[in-house]
Amino acid sequence: MAFDTLGFLVAPLVGVAWGRLPAWYLSLSAARYLFKLGRWQRRARGRPVFDLPDSRVRRPLAGLQMAFIAVALAPPLPTAVVGTLAAVVLAPSLSVFVRDYLAVAGHLGAPTPETAGHGGGGPTADAPERPGKRAEPSPDN
Repeated sequence: MAFDTLGFLVAPLVGVAWGRLPAWYLSLSAARYLFKLGRWQRRARGRPVFDLPDSRVRRPLAGLQMAFIAVALAPPLPTAVVGTLAAVVLAPSLSVFVRDYLAVAGHLGAPTPETAGHGGGGPTADAPERPGKRAEPSPDN
């Protein structure tokens, strides 16, 4: 995961420096770090941090981004086309980062009395107790 994250930081920076990607595409590079910062701030404030939900789209979108960045850096593709495609492939990825943050913050799919204790999610081990399944900290925390 660390190399993927580093790749999503370096490759877009190269693309912007070469004039192949619009500067706003760097929001993808910032998204992962902002997500991690948000989780850290919640923990630092004693707020619960819930499990990251399973996702059928997270990995395919990451693969799409990797493929897009590789194509965007290739000289034969016109820069105007790259800019248009950047918006098309970036929007879903940023949406997933927002959705995931809302989920770990407990705003989406937070356990209710009906789901508590039944796999309905729960705060991570270093967050205050709440009803529900507790998560073990992931290696990328």
